[in-house]
Amino acid sequence: MAAPALMALLFGLSASAIFPTLFGLSNQLITMSGRTTGLIFLAAATGALAVPSLTGPLLEWAGTRAFPLLLAA
Repeated sequence: MAAPALMALLFGLSASAIFPTLFGLSNQLITMSGRTTGLIFLAAATGALAVPSLTGPLLEWAGTRAFPLLLAA
């Protein structure tokens, strides 16, 4: 397996625990109704659709200089 693919795999596995952890923490901090839960999942799904859709045009426009911005997003 190539080094970039291995790094992407390891980053994905390490980041996969962030959403459930923050969702559980928010459940302790605020009252979670069905509407609040739905809005959280709507925001997460929108981000999951928007970031990959913007990645291609951003890479075409900025080239490799876009990687720090993509990693921050």
